Amino acid sequence: MRHGQPQHRLPATGAAGRYIAVGEVERRGRQLAFTHARLLREEDRAVVATATSTLALVLPA
Repeated sequence: MRHGQPQHRLPATGAAGRYIAVGEVERRGRQLAFTHARLLREEDRAVVATATSTLALVLPA
């Protein structure tokens, strides 16, 4: 983390139980892919966490 940037930390509340992870590719180009994911509590499908990612696509040599 860079100096001067605010730190946003959520409390650790890891609850035991069953979860469902769902990930999707939102958009894919020749060089980049944009993705997002959600973590759901199995019992009520409540969203527990979300994530996004931008990925560089590299062809094998």
